[in-house]
Amino acid sequence: MAGLLRAAKAGLGSEAWSPEALIGLAGGASMGFDVAKIGSFQHPVEPTWRPRGHVDLLRTVARTAHLRGGQGALRRWRGVFSAMRPDLHRGRVAMQRQQIEETAWWLESIAVLWSSITGADGSSTFTGPVTESELTLPTAPSSLHAWVDMMLNGADWPMLRSRTSRFDASVAGLHLLKERLNVGLAQDACGPEAVAVLELLALDAPTPSSGAQGTDVMVLAPDEAIGQPSGLTVLAGLDDEAWSMRPSDLPWCDRAARASLGLFDGDLAIRKGRNVLGQLLASSSCVVVFDSSAEDGAGPSPPLAEWLLHVRRNGHWTRMNTARPDWFRQEEAADIHALWTVEAGGALCPRPGGFRNGQAGRAGRQRRDLRQQTGLDLDAGRDVHAPVNRGALLAAFAPSVLEDRTRRQPEPQSLETGEVLPWSEAEKLQTTHRLNLRPSPSAVGKNRQVAQVDGWPHLGLRINGNVVSVTLDPRPLAPPSLGQGALHAVTGSEGPGREAATWSPSRLQAWVVCPRKAWLEQAFDVSGEETGAEDIDRREQGDLVHRFEETSLRAHGIWSEEGWRTSESGPFAPQDLDAHWRSTIDAVFEQTPWLARTDAVAMHRRRAAMGDGPPSATGPTPSPRPEGELGRLLMADSRLTGVSPLAAEWAIVNGEGEAPTVALSDDVPGQILRCRIDRADEVILDEARRQAAVEAGLMDEQGPERLVILRDLKSVVGPEKSKLQDRHLRALYDEVQLAAYALAWEAARPMDRVVGVGISSVGADAYHHVELDSAWSEVLDGLELGTGTAHLVQTHPSTLRDGTPASPFRRWLQERALTMGKAVLASTEGQVNPTPSKACSSCSVASACGVAFLGGGR
Repeated sequence: MAGLLRAAKAGLGSEAWSPEALIGLAGGASMGFDVAKIGSFQHPVEPTWRPRGHVDLLRTVARTAHLRGGQGALRRWRGVFSAMRPDLHRGRVAMQRQQIEETAWWLESIAVLWSSITGADGSSTFTGPVTESELTLPTAPSSLHAWVDMMLNGADWPMLRSRTSRFDASVAGLHLLKERLNVGLAQDACGPEAVAVLELLALDAPTPSSGAQGTDVMVLAPDEAIGQPSGLTVLAGLDDEAWSMRPSDLPWCDRAARASLGLFDGDLAIRKGRNVLGQLLASSSCVVVFDSSAEDGAGPSPPLAEWLLHVRRNGHWTRMNTARPDWFRQEEAADIHALWTVEAGGALCPRPGGFRNGQAGRAGRQRRDLRQQTGLDLDAGRDVHAPVNRGALLAAFAPSVLEDRTRRQPEPQSLETGEVLPWSEAEKLQTTHRLNLRPSPSAVGKNRQVAQVDGWPHLGLRINGNVVSVTLDPRPLAPPSLGQGALHAVTGSEGPGREAATWSPSRLQAWVVCPRKAWLEQAFDVSGEETGAEDIDRREQGDLVHRFEETSLRAHGIWSEEGWRTSESGPFAPQDLDAHWRSTIDAVFEQTPWLARTDAVAMHRRRAAMGDGPPSATGPTPSPRPEGELGRLLMADSRLTGVSPLAAEWAIVNGEGEAPTVALSDDVPGQILRCRIDRADEVILDEARRQAAVEAGLMDEQGPERLVILRDLKSVVGPEKSKLQDRHLRALYDEVQLAAYALAWEAARPMDRVVGVGISSVGADAYHHVELDSAWSEVLDGLELGTGTAHLVQTHPSTLRDGTPASPFRRWLQERALTMGKAVLASTEGQVNPTPSKACSSCSVASACGVAFLGGGR
């Protein structure tokens, strides 16, 4: 019933057609509702397509177009879907085509079916946005009665009937609501007023039975039990409070007034109680009486007290106490979990729990009692007779074990000045939140003191009293060694392996950071539920930067559809920067629906990104000259005179158009890496620089033919002046994305040489940071390549692992490849141990992890 009511109100109110409402309808409205069940839908071009709402696409559209519920929301949804086309950059174009057309078809069908509630005009046909075919729409219900019938016809009744929970009354509630509708609502009622009546009719929904009556047992008050056949009668809870014999009070009438009026009934209640008790005792072949005489303030009710006193006076007390029915099983006296104890006079005394001979016990035969008994026996070291799920016990105990390991793990902050935390200590690490994986420039060190430590790599060096150096990445952390036993499987040390056909930098990064999270998200598709916000989503703000950069670069020169420059090399230098800005912004406006909106949020973000339009502008327009975050990015691009844009938003492929196979380590075979680079630049070398490279032994007839710098665009908040390089340093030491790009590029284009990678941060200002290969620093000196950094020289040695001389940049690539190889190996061997870190506070699967609290998560 609740799902039906939510569906009815999906197009009404201030949240009309909100993403949450549409996602709920796409999920079946908790009834398994399917639009395709209520009509004959046949796609004229694709016979297997049908109107269906794809939840992932609805979420993506709501995020990218910043769609929220309210007046005009349905019109905005329709506008976005009508202009939507498959994105070639995302791949799987056939699946995109189907999802876009099916979801648009489904949305139009929903709008027609809800027209009797919302009052919107419906049509009979609809033009598909992808195939441009005329698609049939269902017939609109004429009233709310017809709409409810339609919802019931489209529901998944086998699923509803399969709900076996005793607390579920879905089917009964829907039947009751239908009956009430037939009586309480006019047959032609429609509109929001009819939905309000529907809500009133849905009040006081049927609830499942309370369990007071079953097939063999009835729980009744004494007077209700008269006349009920019984083989066993249990008189329990008949104390003076529960079965009171006090006469009911009359307002403003004391005992004397009641007597004068003939309303004083005296002991009538007690006499009725005696009669009821006598009939119950006489009509049962076996009676069990719970005597509460020993309890203070909870003595038996007067009829029961009189009967117990009568038994004592007649001398039947001992015989009655010692008598046992045939079905009664007497536990052994030594049973710590016995239900009964025998008092001195032979009377049975119930024993729900407590201590006996200094040991804790728990009586009862219910499932929770049996679990409690098993736990007490395990805790006391007694024999366990019930079957035990060892996995469940270990899962409950595992967080304590891992927390103990966390308390005993080595701490880089405890190092003395000049002291090094050796690499061998990595096997003792349980969390990474104490490691310096996102260093500041001061943590990189000077004079190569981090790179020249004996026993490199290491986990950190105390540079001075305030600074601990960057940690050379030990992740993914090795599973804890907890001996031989089933605890390994619970902590993720042993599990089913999962081999991936292809890898991407984001998937590899997930396994590096926390194998448990990567396993849950990639193997089981577990994720947190997204909630819409009033502000433009941060991912959409980042997509806007990428969209602008791609459009801007492609507007200068000749480019292929895939994002590869086909014209001659040359720096990015538009003749008229203002005209280039305006044309690029116009194209971005067409691709970004929310930019044209006039609400406060869209206007604020548009101004931050593009500046203010002229005062005479009649609509939402940006500045006519480069301003805002995108304007600063354009100016930073124009200053890169030493490079020629080579690729923009390009999927790195080889000459055959296939993703390259990259050798990561000796422990795993070559892996297919699918990477999409935001921007790649070719270094412009004149003849003098080429000759210098040849003389330095860096270039010869075997190559390289081209020097490449790979850049990844990041939209950042701020940053402060002291944190300008934070995002760039994070990409070098904490993430594997830049290294994956470089390895994939050189595997796909063997005649190219990657000589620099970096983060192009776009925020309060735009910076093209680039970490250059120090082997090429003299050749490239004086070229405008971006904001150059030299961090890897300080932290990585000038040799490869086998002792071969190489630049620190090449050693960094080798170390990052080994890290990615360990991530692939962890996935293949099923090592899905959790790795708590600071990221646990915002982890989408923290609630399913169990140890997120070790990293600061909830």
